[in-house]
Amino acid sequence: MWGLAFVWALTVCWSWAAQASPWQSGQGLRSYDKAVMQQSVPYSNPFVRSVGTGKLSTQGLLDSGSSLPACPHICLIVPDGESADQAIKDFEQANHCSVQAQNPPGGGGQCTGVQTNATAASGGSTGSGSGCPTQCDPDPPLPGNKTAKQYETDKLKTYEGDSPWMYIDTTGHVTVGIGDNLESKGSSKTESEAEALPFYICDRKTNKSCICDATHKCAKATKQQIKDGLAAVQKETQPAACKTDTSQCYTVNHYKSISDLRLKESDREQFVEDKLGDFHGDLVKQFPDFDTYPSRVQAAMYDMIYNLGAAGLKKFKKFAKAVKAKDWKTAAAESKRGGVQQSRNDYVKNLLMEAYNDEQKCKKSKSSGSGSN
Repeated sequence: MWGLAFVWALTVCWSWAAQASPWQSGQGLRSYDKAVMQQSVPYSNPFVRSVGTGKLSTQGLLDSGSSLPACPHICLIVPDGESADQAIKDFEQANHCSVQAQNPPGGGGQCTGVQTNATAASGGSTGSGSGCPTQCDPDPPLPGNKTAKQYETDKLKTYEGDSPWMYIDTTGHVTVGIGDNLESKGSSKTESEAEALPFYICDRKTNKSCICDATHKCAKATKQQIKDGLAAVQKETQPAACKTDTSQCYTVNHYKSISDLRLKESDREQFVEDKLGDFHGDLVKQFPDFDTYPSRVQAAMYDMIYNLGAAGLKKFKKFAKAVKAKDWKTAAAESKRGGVQQSRNDYVKNLLMEAYNDEQKCKKSKSSGSGSN
């Protein structure tokens, strides 16, 4: 029987009960997450919630007399020493359903107990049920248990850089934060784009490093200070040789002392999250099934649209055709972009190939009859 290649702090496995429920549409627990996220309810990933004690408890559950539907038939695998009750409550709140201590009618007689990590690896059970059968997951959690947006935000810091100050990038555009091109809406909008950001200004007499964070206090910059800082950066254009040889370009650090304007890390990250949120709308327009794609596919597409823009992504017609057909292998082959690091192209290609391989493993598991509960 093919099982998950790793054991997270919490694993949820399921089989669908033969009962009427708003969730009885063939979707799995990860689809719960997506539905919850779309409703702007606080996000909780049931695959990795830490719980413990080795016993299934009904304490801390939501009101059993409420109108909430029963959760799909679930089993928690937990490390010892943590609260199973709290995890059950968190799971219910995140997924808007009620966990039942016993199998619902037609439940199949499995996943009624709570396992510890130690027994989970060997398929044993410390709870009242017969243990968690292994479950093929075509969309395993991303490293660090992150959502596609969170995972991509971290990767963007690697590929786009992360600068608290404005600088001129190698293409000649005023940039700040995690690859935020302030000229993306045209040079005439650069000033208004800069003024819309929550810049702070340091006092180098008391803050020689010009760092603005929780321990280094800085004053909120005025519009005039932002305007002046932007003008100073714009005057320090890249050398002419930069156009043909990037080794001749000024580095980001070259611009550190040109302006005293700074963006705090939390604001830089929030800007990226907001921008990815906007791009999510563009992706859904172009790919109506985007929210159902595996997390790795979503992360890959976030990277492409952040780099190319919505209009640029539309030019990748073969890639788009493959994605709409959910042909992740072909999409991987058609994802190569010009003008970016090879490592960044490899990152996107590998994500898509991982999604393809996960899918193939599940197909093989189902065809052999070992993927069902």
